[in-house]
Amino acid sequence: MMPGVEMEEVCRALAQAYDLDSLTQMLLFRLDRNLPTIVATNAPLNTVIFRLVLLADQEGWDDQLIKEARRYNPGNRNLISVYEKYGYAPKIAVQSQNDPDSKQELNASSPGLEAILRQGNPALDINRILSRLSDFETRVCRVDINDAPSGTGFLIGPDTVLTNYHVIKSVLDSINAASSVTCLFDYKVLANGVENPGVRVGLRKGAEIPLYSPCNKVEFTQSPEKPLPTKDELDFALLRLGRAFGNEPTAGPRSPKRGWETLPDAAPELQPDQGLMVVQHPRGEPMKLAIDTQGVLRLNDNQTRLRYRNNTEGGSSGSPVYDMGCRLVALHHLGDPAFKHPPRYNQGIAPLHLIRNKIVAVGL
Repeated sequence: MMPGVEMEEVCRALAQAYDLDSLTQMLLFRLDRNLPTIVATNAPLNTVIFRLVLLADQEGWDDQLIKEARRYNPGNRNLISVYEKYGYAPKIAVQSQNDPDSKQELNASSPGLEAILRQGNPALDINRILSRLSDFETRVCRVDINDAPSGTGFLIGPDTVLTNYHVIKSVLDSINAASSVTCLFDYKVLANGVENPGVRVGLRKGAEIPLYSPCNKVEFTQSPEKPLPTKDELDFALLRLGRAFGNEPTAGPRSPKRGWETLPDAAPELQPDQGLMVVQHPRGEPMKLAIDTQGVLRLNDNQTRLRYRNNTEGGSSGSPVYDMGCRLVALHHLGDPAFKHPPRYNQGIAPLHLIRNKIVAVGL
């Protein structure tokens, strides 16, 4: 093992964070390793974990094991401790103003490490970021029609996915059957470069799309603001899953539930050049995160759309947009439609409390 980390501590942390099922899934999903084929599992959990850690140490992938165990269960304090001792949490040099002799090196999870580098882009707590990135991984999905990618969506309730109206317009227009819509979760590239195929979840028969709001047709023309979209043209649709997928654990019974995002009940406070993140399936590809630390351009004149610099591509419609504090601020829906010049912006539905109000009004 690497200096400073005791094998006993690593084994103990894994045993406290995982049971046999969730450990098996973590290894398969994150490291593409099948636990029963690399160590004997017909023994108590502590023994299985010891065999696993010993094998990883001998073969030289113990660092990968600790990294991915931490990322797969980001809220476990025992794994955080091992993660930091192993040297994977970034170190931050801190000194008092004008006093170089006061310099000390701390872990990124240490308290008191807050600073503003630029208005709207504060330094962020590393554990919150890791935890929220894990949330994004498990809650964002690709929306498919007839198994072909149509857009992106994300959980906003145990069995409810939010996406764009135009993503599933062919279903609402009866061109495609509602039964042809599925949500593909966990479709991503793993740390070892292997593509995880994901989990496909269908919609509830008879209640597939319980609520939607059309888009403003002019937004897809060269005059996207004439007239401005109204507060009833929010380009969203709710998809009702066939099961309460958000209540299911991400791995084994002891792993955390998948959970869902909560739509804000008030308009966000956004400033020009504030950072934004878009979690998406561009071109139907495995999940991607587009970050721009000066993303915000402006809200439109009637405060129904947010424009930003973050990169998106076809298939990104329906993606959640977050500020740099990981707060949900918009529902991405299109890019600059004018085709006689290079694109100048991407755009999302904001503020999201307008969508929340419509959902609450019908009792969903």
